[in-house]
Amino acid sequence: MALATNLIRINGRYHFRCRIPEKLQHSTKQKFLKVALRTANPETAKIRCAAMTTYLRSCFRELRMPDKQEIIEELNRLEKQFYDYVERSEENARAQDILHRYELKQTEVRHLEEKLSLIDRALETQGENKELLQQAIALKQQIVERNAHITELHIESKKSAKNPEAEKVFSELAEAIFTRKSREVETTTISDYRSSLIAFLELVGDKPVFIYQKSDVDRFAHLLLEVPKNLTQISAELGTDNKLEAIKLNKERKTPYPTIKVATIRDKYLTNIRMMFETLVSMGILENNPAKGVKIVSRPDEEEDKSRYPFSIEQLTTIFNAPIYTTGVRSATHRHTPGNVQLRNRFYWAPLIALFTGMRISEIGQLLLLDIFEHHGIPHFNVTNTYSRRLCEMIGVNYQLTSNIKKKIKRKASRRFIPVHSELIKSGFLEHVDQQKLKVGSHPTDKLFPDWNPDYKDSYSGTFKYGRTLEVLGIKEKGCTHFAFHSFRHCFMDALRNADVAQNTADKLFGHAQNKVSGEYGSDYITAEQSAKIEMVKYNGLDLSHLYPFKY
Repeated sequence: MALATNLIRINGRYHFRCRIPEKLQHSTKQKFLKVALRTANPETAKIRCAAMTTYLRSCFRELRMPDKQEIIEELNRLEKQFYDYVERSEENARAQDILHRYELKQTEVRHLEEKLSLIDRALETQGENKELLQQAIALKQQIVERNAHITELHIESKKSAKNPEAEKVFSELAEAIFTRKSREVETTTISDYRSSLIAFLELVGDKPVFIYQKSDVDRFAHLLLEVPKNLTQISAELGTDNKLEAIKLNKERKTPYPTIKVATIRDKYLTNIRMMFETLVSMGILENNPAKGVKIVSRPDEEEDKSRYPFSIEQLTTIFNAPIYTTGVRSATHRHTPGNVQLRNRFYWAPLIALFTGMRISEIGQLLLLDIFEHHGIPHFNVTNTYSRRLCEMIGVNYQLTSNIKKKIKRKASRRFIPVHSELIKSGFLEHVDQQKLKVGSHPTDKLFPDWNPDYKDSYSGTFKYGRTLEVLGIKEKGCTHFAFHSFRHCFMDALRNADVAQNTADKLFGHAQNKVSGEYGSDYITAEQSAKIEMVKYNGLDLSHLYPFKY
């Protein structure tokens, strides 16, 4: 496994190691700095490594050797800064604010100590101005004493944590959160959680989790508003990949880079952090979720738009009159070029299934042969990540055959039965399923689309690449995010609304959580009456008659 930069492994434990800038090596008397990260878990180590890298970059930027004049100016500035800091601390010593800002104040103290220590060495090296040196030493002692007082306040505040686990810093609890959520969500979602956590620790700090307050999460959200988007891609030109530094450097640019959109912060970062804190609450580690209720207001100049649009009837007509649905294609690898090869694989069926079921691309990619079955005398799709004995009885499969099946869904509400729409039946979908079942050596647990596997991120969209198809068809331009495979799901939802399908039925078909109270009563499975509602999904003006009768 490749390790992150500055991360080394010694006897099974991870350490942080970085080179000290040459200008500071004569003061530190060493070329490299090595710090134990106190973990054997690679993911936890990466998070702590990122936090350590951020902190040291800030220190190295500040800890340069000043000349004599700069020493005097810096000392005067530090003295004012220190006494302002002491005054603020004394005013709020008994307030909750000083407790949940403990880490921030500790960082201030460390920075002051390091700067004064550097000034001490500089004055000693120059061998003059002993009075200034004594003044620096006395000021440093005051800071050390003040630091001890703040530490005592923090120790007292820690006693208020009812669960000892709440005294652990966020990065230490990360793996427990990811492990718990991995039972419910896809691998890509866990990756999103991890990247959001790294951003949170970088901007707010890695603290004992019970110390975090709503103000910390609010600060995180508003700092993200100033972070340039796609920072990893522009870090070389900007000169840093650190978010706090990037904010400052971007503001200094004549033409600043665009910053992260409100929708991204709200729908990705805040949602992920809120979900992680909520997991800590469900684990009994925290009593309350500090991210609950944190909102971010849209910028006046930022277009508040849906991230995905449904396809129009004209666009759907273009999609389903492409060569793969009409003349045929040149080959499996040249499916956008007209030819005489008739493809009936995932590229043919997945868009049709999505249009008439609203299924996500990952749900279609994970379909097994046993997931197409009869329920109430109507063929259905079964979307699930687990096969209970009851479910196996309903779909007519031996429970023992399902013991090794591993599938993932977005959330619990995603488990559902979806009727096979008559348009899919007319297009020959059930014949395609039967053909797959009749293949030599086939097994009920085989995939419906055996040649469709996820990419290294466990993503099915990564190996489908539908964006390229939409570009070739002229439906979207390169870089446009409004239209994607997920647009079929939006089409399905609009069709349900246009047909005035009852909300509880629409939720069951779509895989959305139902009303908290009403959802606790009755069967989780779709009724015969609800199944019949699938025929209300229509796309007036879309003619698919050229797809049937289907011939193999």
